[in-house]
Amino acid sequence: MPHHLMPHVFGACFAQQIILLDVVRDRYAVLTERQSAALAQQLGLSNARFARVEAVQSASILEKLKRAQWISVTSFAEADAKLNMLSPSPTTGGMSANGWKLPEDAFARRPAWTRIVKALFLLRSVHRCAARQGLAGLLQLCHQAHREASLRTGLPDDYAPFVDALNWACLFYPRSTKCLEWSVALTVLCARAGLALKLVIGVQSFPFYAHAWSEAGGAVIGDSPLRRKELAVILECPHPLLDLSV
Repeated sequence: MPHHLMPHVFGACFAQQIILLDVVRDRYAVLTERQSAALAQQLGLSNARFARVEAVQSASILEKLKRAQWISVTSFAEADAKLNMLSPSPTTGGMSANGWKLPEDAFARRPAWTRIVKALFLLRSVHRCAARQGLAGLLQLCHQAHREASLRTGLPDDYAPFVDALNWACLFYPRSTKCLEWSVALTVLCARAGLALKLVIGVQSFPFYAHAWSEAGGAVIGDSPLRRKELAVILECPHPLLDLSV
């Protein structure tokens, strides 16, 4: 019987491995090449990057994934659409293991203090949400911001003042801000100003690394334009198939 990703699980292919993200339990799973091949067969992937796995080994691997609540034999109509097979998949890690930090010119332009203060209050709310509700809570913030406003997609220059304000807010905020919190804050900040942004999460498998950034009309805002070439996209938010229920 075919298996399917659970409703709250998204996946991406990186090289010869599948990486899974559980948006409700806030966890990742990096499958080995053998595990990836077993799951790929069940999800109907014919990609040549996956080697064949013997039936006995496949059954054992799938049972472990099912017990861990990554997959199910229940048929979800949207399951296959949540596994990104089309994202570029480098053969080596695309981002440095040292992680993400604000660019060197992050404070080259100081916006009005009113913008900085507004971004600072929002950044505090995002940090609190991350601490209390994790990834699911942050995704809810993005969805809510998009539902409550009539948005338009602007040009990269339209977003620059909000990027600058958020960077300066990070300078004054007493805690370190990670890429996910930064991108969520930027997405919400721009939505409240009528500008649409998409939150994107990308992953790589060796070494494992997950990174979040924001995009407008396919253009990366406030981050390196190479992100989609370096990482396999595992989730874009808002997403019509995102299910945050337990």
